[in-house]
Amino acid sequence: SGNDSSLTGDSDFAGALKEADNVVIASHQSKTGEVGPSLLIRENARATGIVDKPRDWDSAVRRFYPRFLIAGEEHPSWELAVFERAFLHRSSGIEGRFSKEDRVIDYRLSLNQFPRISLWRLLEGSVLAKEVRNKIVLIGLTAEVFHDIHATPIGLMPGLAINANVLLMLMRGDFFSFVPKWISPLLIFLSCWIAMLLALLGSVLTGALCVLFLSVFYVAASFLLFSHQVILDVWLVILGTVGVFGGTLLLRELDLWLERLRLREASARDP
Repeated sequence: SGNDSSLTGDSDFAGALKEADNVVIASHQSKTGEVGPSLLIRENARATGIVDKPRDWDSAVRRFYPRFLIAGEEHPSWELAVFERAFLHRSSGIEGRFSKEDRVIDYRLSLNQFPRISLWRLLEGSVLAKEVRNKIVLIGLTAEVFHDIHATPIGLMPGLAINANVLLMLMRGDFFSFVPKWISPLLIFLSCWIAMLLALLGSVLTGALCVLFLSVFYVAASFLLFSHQVILDVWLVILGTVGVFGGTLLLRELDLWLERLRLREASARDP
């Protein structure tokens, strides 16, 4: 009937889900810890998965949880649930790679780079079966008027495009990893020590050029590792290097200024 408040709406929808037997329903975790949708829909869908994503300090979505532990019960993410149902022969090999810890999303495509079918084409019946046969179809809202728009490292993106990127990452097997935790402190120590020596023993121009070269080298190395799915955060290393170099220069100049004052006073009193 098109009226979602009708008494038979949920049962009709549940019957359609059971007949199709290939629909994975997206759900959210409520504030009380419950996982929607209703029990009738969950029992008749092929599977359900949670679409919630954590946000970073700048409200950008960079990570996702493959699995959620809610009230002692484990729930997969929507993307993982879709992947496990679509690729049964591959899901066993990928199962051990995921825990309840968050993973970095490998954003590869924007919304416009995914093939899309508008709702009006479905309503008028102009969508051919071959357009969707043997394909994974994500159904959701993409227009900005619906406010399901989120900040990502490659710009604003509707939630459905974020889901598509996560699913694409699962299909390609492209998973980010981080360098060992001891690498960053070691780089900070070595870089700050080099910066201090440059500021104390060399000229300002030579030291500045060396620090600039070192910073460019760290950025280039970070991008090279990133292209191989390895994350190394070098910004703290660069900031520490520049800060130590600048601070040591200031201390050196202050020491020289105080020394000049002492010599000037001594020369005025020297008979």
